[in-house]
Amino acid sequence: MALIDPSKLPTDKEIASKLIDTEARSKQRELEVGILGKIFGNKETAQFNITGFVLIILVLFLVIFTSFANDTETLTKKDVLIFILPIITSIIGFFIGNNKNKKE
Repeated sequence: MALIDPSKLPTDKEIASKLIDTEARSKQRELEVGILGKIFGNKETAQFNITGFVLIILVLFLVIFTSFANDTETLTKKDVLIFILPIITSIIGFFIGNNKNKKE
């Protein structure tokens, strides 16, 4: 299967060659990253995207739970805060720590 329709290539051979090379590299990158790579990005940005996604989910859960859930004998809002807040602060520390390492 051809990457680019030959009838749609430019007449200049150098530009056509660059276009074919660019399309081939794009297809290769697409194969390398797979489905999760399309969602979370490449290997350089995936760790930040995944931790950012987890951070958003935890904050949303915390807001929804503390706003709408009722305390029970086994689980109170305080228990949820005690469990989730350290995770959130650790994720924020991860972001800050990695930004300092990149600046040095």
